[in-house]
Amino acid sequence: MLFMVWVDLGGELPRNRGDLFARFVDALLDREHLLVDDETSSEPRYTPQGERLLTGLTVIAWRMQVERLASGQEAQDMGVLTVLPRRDALKSLGEASLLKKAEDATLLEGSDEIRFRHQLLQEYFTALALRSRIHDAAALWPSENWWERSGWEESAVRLSGLYAEDCAPNVINLSATPGSRP
Repeated sequence: MLFMVWVDLGGELPRNRGDLFARFVDALLDREHLLVDDETSSEPRYTPQGERLLTGLTVIAWRMQVERLASGQEAQDMGVLTVLPRRDALKSLGEASLLKKAEDATLLEGSDEIRFRHQLLQEYFTALALRSRIHDAAALWPSENWWERSGWEESAVRLSGLYAEDCAPNVINLSATPGSRP
């Protein structure tokens, strides 16, 4: 995948992990025919099924992240993969064909319990979910102990990478305490 991204970018690599994972996911979804060239602009766009899959994967990743941290698992123990029962993953995706597409694209795996193929993929999709919840993100790092690990650090790094040109607004939103926003 790294080589494919390097070739697509003319012998260069993305400047950050958020952009790199976005390109990985696009390549995997393209392979599954869930990313097509727009007829009017020739720019790639997700098919409706691809959009539903991305939305479902962000829901799954967010749920896994929240449940892992709510279970009392130490924030320092970030290497443990989180799983969801297959029925819950199917509910989040909305249809069995999307789970099959996610498995075919090597994004998800498992039989009775579903997990992301790699923890970094889960962090990437959690970052996508965090992007839509950015105004609530400061609650993830309460001001009274903002320096302590919360388990959301890697997702915040991926999220900043999604704003490769200027991540300053993202950093401001993540660092603002609730109620102190302009």
